[in-house]
Amino acid sequence: MMNIFESLNLYANSFKYYYGSDRNSTFVRGILKQNYRFPKMLSEQDLLKIDKKASILSYSAVLGAIVLFLIYFYAVFFKNYELISQQQPIVFSLMITVPVMVAILIPYLIANSCFNSFLKRFGAFSRVKEPFRVPQNATSKTIPGYERIQRRVFKEALLGFIGVLIFLAIVLFVDYSPEIAVALIKSGNYKAALNVSDIAAKIVPVSPGNYGVRGAAKFYMKDYKGAVDDYKLANKLSDLNAYDADLYVSKSKILNKQQMLAEFDKAIKAEKIKAKKYSIIYLKANYLYSIKAYSEALANYNILTNAFNNDEDLLFPQEDMYFRRAMTFKHLGRVKEANIDMKAANTMCPDCNYQKLGEKYLEFVPSLDY
Repeated sequence: MMNIFESLNLYANSFKYYYGSDRNSTFVRGILKQNYRFPKMLSEQDLLKIDKKASILSYSAVLGAIVLFLIYFYAVFFKNYELISQQQPIVFSLMITVPVMVAILIPYLIANSCFNSFLKRFGAFSRVKEPFRVPQNATSKTIPGYERIQRRVFKEALLGFIGVLIFLAIVLFVDYSPEIAVALIKSGNYKAALNVSDIAAKIVPVSPGNYGVRGAAKFYMKDYKGAVDDYKLANKLSDLNAYDADLYVSKSKILNKQQMLAEFDKAIKAEKIKAKKYSIIYLKANYLYSIKAYSEALANYNILTNAFNNDEDLLFPQEDMYFRRAMTFKHLGRVKEANIDMKAANTMCPDCNYQKLGEKYLEFVPSLDY
């Protein structure tokens, strides 16, 4: 009786493409599940050559499919993602599935053709539909290499398992990279956050979150121009210009007050949707507060509170708006109005505990909400 190590050795070195022999015939399996019959008994040496060649071609087909898959996605799909994403769902799906199928089929067709040519070295053969089934009474004396017939190939199973683990690790890394990078930023490790988000952005260059968090890392590293570029790219890939706030924050480190106000006013004038227009006014007010232009900030907060009182739609937390106006009143020495707004903010959000929040909460910095 074989021990476990002998069994594993036999398992690892077993034939994958040789089915067996019967009545002076040898049966071989092809790359694309085709089956071949040689009208003679092939030697074990020949069977080893066939099995080795088939394995090499099979590995090459897998590698070729992966290469074609990556070439399509990185050279075509990702570069034209903005245009592709605007297509109808069925067209979008076809632009993913069809190239993937073609990427898989082409290398396997080439490998199969090469294998057919290689088999001709061993004589004439014919294609058969059903594979040979090893007789129950078969022995090593009646069939060459019988002990190694039709055993699962341990090496391929192990490589496949490792490949799946690597793929899952990449998927999990890309999926959680924004959270990882945000945690690193909060701990002050900006360079590591930049590296994490940079790698993730290279793997999936159409994920806005990766560019957003990379922009935040650059912001805290005082690379404000780089942050602006990343937030613009994140906005381009996201819906509803989701990174506008962080984009304005980064621009505020590059532009002077006059330039920033011109940016805000231009955006406010261009925006057709009223709720979004109010969001830009809110950002403008927060910017003015950050540069201690309290009177101007108050004028903009008043526009927003009037909109709120008129039951107009606002896309930002109204309790924050009242808290910010309360702090603005406080800086202007208008204590009574500050207390009224602070009470309103606490009523809207009793758990926010605004009275304990300081100026740090009001800093004009990236939100880190990715």
